[in-house]
Amino acid sequence: MLRLVLRDLLANLRIWLGALVVAAATAAVAAVCAGLIETGVRTGGNVGLALGAISGTVLTFSIVAAVVVTGTVTGLTVALQRRSYALWQLVGVLPIRVGAVVRLQLLVVALAGSGLGCLAMLPFLSPFLTWTLAGSDDFDDLQISFGPISAVSVVTLVSGLVVLSGSRAAGRAGRVSPLESLRDPELARVGIGRRRWFTAGLLAVLAGLVTVSLHGTAADRLAVPLMLVSALLAGSVAAVGPVVLGWVLSGWTSVVPPEASVSWYLARASARANISRSSAVIGSLMVAVALVGSFYAANRTAVPGSDDASAGTVALILGGPVVLSLLGSAVALAMSGRGRDREVALLRAAGSDASVLVLAAVWEAIMYVVTAVLLGFAVVVVGTVVGALIASTTPGWAPAPVLLIGCAGTVLMLIATVVPTVFTLRRPVLAELATE
Repeated sequence: MLRLVLRDLLANLRIWLGALVVAAATAAVAAVCAGLIETGVRTGGNVGLALGAISGTVLTFSIVAAVVVTGTVTGLTVALQRRSYALWQLVGVLPIRVGAVVRLQLLVVALAGSGLGCLAMLPFLSPFLTWTLAGSDDFDDLQISFGPISAVSVVTLVSGLVVLSGSRAAGRAGRVSPLESLRDPELARVGIGRRRWFTAGLLAVLAGLVTVSLHGTAADRLAVPLMLVSALLAGSVAAVGPVVLGWVLSGWTSVVPPEASVSWYLARASARANISRSSAVIGSLMVAVALVGSFYAANRTAVPGSDDASAGTVALILGGPVVLSLLGSAVALAMSGRGRDREVALLRAAGSDASVLVLAAVWEAIMYVVTAVLLGFAVVVVGTVVGALIASTTPGWAPAPVLLIGCAGTVLMLIATVVPTVFTLRRPVLAELATE
């Protein structure tokens, strides 16, 4: 079994590399939280309590981003290899053994990625935390701690999260119909199972409970609860991504009729047909938009007219989760490059012009970003308005940071769609179609 695990990992390195990168990034973000907690425990006193409160906020945002990103990327990793799993069954590998191999692969990739993430973060952890905490006099002489126990805890937690998030997909891998997968090697349309509906409902209920608890809360203490409400709502929407994200994408993109732009029609058709890929990309990007928007909206609601937080505070609370979310969306799109290459080759064989295909890639990237921004901002509006009404205060808004995240996401999406398309156009059509 070990030989099959390692050889398949190497054979599909392009796909598994995405899960490795996400595991490493998640470990780097978790290392920041672990460093705050360990430093607070070692320091003690009021400073330790303050660090505990800060780590709680950072941990909340990080967990939401990590769960969404690891869940979408691991699910996509397994879904992209459904044809390989079908071939395994045809040569006699039992379905239960297929699932066991996939889980073991997830564990190997998670351990390697989280270990690399911790090692890569070690030289930067102390300078980063020292800079972000420099705004307070209590933290001037703080000695940052991150020992072996914290490192092992990070690796263990991240590995467990990756394996757990991919366990459902691993179970489906053993139930792949060989004939159906070989007849249609593209991604299957992902359904919303009971577990996803339960998760979405649970997060929505938790958001409702936090919102109700805001009644009678002092205005200057609203920031953290309001941020938590929007974060929970974003996680709830992401849990049912293939339904909600696909519906929003189809809705607003239909304003352009098919006859108005061939490239727009091709981009829309590709995004809708590959809803597994689309929901993975949009869901991660939507979480980044929601986290940034809720942070600024909550602070302006809690203290109207106040100055925005310092750069260090923003980097500490939002830096890791936002980078992880943006990276997750780019990785999800890059992982599905093989399917995109085949689509481009098929369109070329049908007579499509190269300029039309490049423009279609541009439109597809923009569709992903606009859908994510619309949903993310809607989550922020709902969470902030309802929370502000219950707390009897006026909601505050900060559209500029949301637009900034949208611009950053646009750059990443354009790189992940246009660059591979250009390279595919330079290769012979027959050679591309013959590649499996």
